[in-house]
Amino acid sequence: MRRAPVLQILLFLPLLGATAQHRVLRYEPAKVELKGRLTIEQRYGPPNYGENPDTDQKVQIPVLLLSEPVDVQGDPQSDLDRETVRGVQRVQLVFRNTSYRRLVGKNITVKGTFFRALTGHHYTDVVMDVLNVRESPGSNYLSPRKANFVPRNELSAFFIRPPNLALLLTWICLMAGFLFC
Repeated sequence: MRRAPVLQILLFLPLLGATAQHRVLRYEPAKVELKGRLTIEQRYGPPNYGENPDTDQKVQIPVLLLSEPVDVQGDPQSDLDRETVRGVQRVQLVFRNTSYRRLVGKNITVKGTFFRALTGHHYTDVVMDVLNVRESPGSNYLSPRKANFVPRNELSAFFIRPPNLALLLTWICLMAGFLFC
């Protein structure tokens, strides 16, 4: 009858690694630096952003595949950047005065400011206004297979994400163990 607490501990131990902490960054005006691989993604643009693919423009957007996920801390005082976004792996880049075409497919380091996606022109949850960019050595980045990309929609906030699901299942197992002791 004493096996239940041991079983509960054994079920809980593997989940300690499932709650890894990411580096926490902030929205504008804070300047942040990111590393990753610069890619170009093909998306639908105006007038209907994919609702009518035959008539919508095809746009190319620069996206940074991050070398490691980050969390972007919301600001409760801001009207636009209030929401915290966790596990960011892809960031759309907005280049104002810099040519980036020669860097596509390469590892880069960018410095700039974050803002929350606001319009149909923003294709990732967090967007960076780039202040400067440089090529950087190394080949560590999250490939699209590892990024587990899920298209953004209004319902995504209601789904349980994998780390939370694992914790929920552990809690259920622990509670079931207490009931049957």
